[in-house]
Amino acid sequence: MTDIFKNRTEQFYAGDGSEPVEMNVRSIIGQHATPSLYAHKPRPGMVNKIVVHQCGCPMPSQIQGWVRLNAHIGITTEGMIYCINNPVDFIWNANALSPMAIGIEVEGNWYGFEGNKKTLWQGGGKAATMTPEIKNAVTYALFMCHEWMMAQTPATKWQRLINAKPEFKGVFTHRQTTAMREWDCGQAIYKVVDEFNRKKLSPELLKQCREYHSGTGSAVPGAWYLE
Repeated sequence: MTDIFKNRTEQFYAGDGSEPVEMNVRSIIGQHATPSLYAHKPRPGMVNKIVVHQCGCPMPSQIQGWVRLNAHIGITTEGMIYCINNPVDFIWNANALSPMAIGIEVEGNWYGFEGNKKTLWQGGGKAATMTPEIKNAVTYALFMCHEWMMAQTPATKWQRLINAKPEFKGVFTHRQTTAMREWDCGQAIYKVVDEFNRKKLSPELLKQCREYHSGTGSAVPGAWYLE
């Protein structure tokens, strides 16, 4: 693991012409027990995906309250980025995508379709609203994970033998792997995700990323990304 996932504060240029914003990353990696869905086995290769989730509820304001997170990164409604688990760790957070993915959880209960109360997680409290702070934190976390991903060295003997290079297959959502998370991560969050994917993926890979589904999951709804 590099300094990317350690405590730091730095200026971030979102790339939209706006002024830089200060981003805060706080880490407790290695300072707590492994989460309940820790796989207890190595990843089968280099990480090449990111999966974004919504927490479906408010979360504790202190980083220590996130230690049970079955993902690698948590993002608060204030725009803090919490690094909870080492990105090299295999944690079940999105079924078939889990072995090769970094999981990111965004605090709050987000509409599946904006304004549609039927697409809110039942019992998750009031609906969350996208703010510049949350958008910047999600965007920064995606760039942070991508930077780490592309700096990986081969993870297996076979990859070392063939001199394998890191790759990036896109940012996915939990809904794409299970019907139990039909509206996860939510339309507002996915808009930020799709903006990032457009910058990093070829048109062909972007299409594959949006249309991917496994198990009982479903592809990303067109309304989440159509202009």
